[in-house]
Amino acid sequence: MLAGESPFLGNDKQETYLNISQVNVDYSEDVFEGVSSLAIDFIKSLLVKNPRERATAEECLKHPG
Repeated sequence: MLAGESPFLGNDKQETYLNISQVNVDYSEDVFEGVSSLAIDFIKSLLVKNPRERATAEECLKHPG
């Protein structure tokens, strides 16, 4: 993992499941400390709930990060 822990992590299993199912990601500095803004941008392009709006493989390969 890029951040060293799950960005979906909640206080319990139910909250973690809810975060995953709603794609509720914690991009705070506490979780992503030391991760570049380009890397975070790349992660955001992948973690989009609607697959039609998600980055394609070609877009991922062209990402500047």
